[in-house]
Amino acid sequence: MSNAPAIRSGPRARSRAEVQRRAAIIANVLQTMGIRPADRVVTVMRNDIAFVEAHLGAQLAGALPVPCNWHWSGEDLRHLLADSAAKVVFVHTDLLGPVEAVLPPDARIIEVGVPPEVAEAYALGAARTAASGRHPLLETLIAETEPITEPAERQLIGMVGRGQGPRPRLPRRLQGPPSGRPRKGTPPRGLGQAPQTPPTRPLRGEHRPHHLRTNPCG
Repeated sequence: MSNAPAIRSGPRARSRAEVQRRAAIIANVLQTMGIRPADRVVTVMRNDIAFVEAHLGAQLAGALPVPCNWHWSGEDLRHLLADSAAKVVFVHTDLLGPVEAVLPPDARIIEVGVPPEVAEAYALGAARTAASGRHPLLETLIAETEPITEPAERQLIGMVGRGQGPRPRLPRRLQGPPSGRPRKGTPPRGLGQAPQTPPTRPLRGEHRPHHLRTNPCG
């Protein structure tokens, strides 16, 4: 595997192999903390290498990563944590206060140190970036844990419901008629009639989705 930098944050860079190794360790940390397939893991962090690693680690553990706007506080943050049924929350040190104020009783925090380039960009002094001592530190957990051996399978069937994310819906024009009734003006299909095949070209106003290249390690 190439050792070329796969992701950068200011002067820091990590290769694909390093990111994958750290993500595998985070997955083991999460499973040790009791994370099971389809559990929610929230990140309240700024853009950082650890943000990417936390998301990849949650996926390897079979969990569903839920990114949170780090500007949120109060009721907005309370609703996200409660509605997602968050089990673990990754939080940058200087953002601990708003999260701790609304943290659900059964959720746990992993504290993530603020990297120098982020502290400089947001003018965060040493007092705001010093470790709190109230929660386990991500770097300490990574140093003390081995990588996961096998990624967990994501069991999503039957997991859609309250507190577990929105139910995906098709565009209205692609949804079937209600209660199984044919659309107005559609003749009934008789016996022996071949079923209609879906169009091979996108409908007007629709676009074929392209492969999203959201993984910086790809």
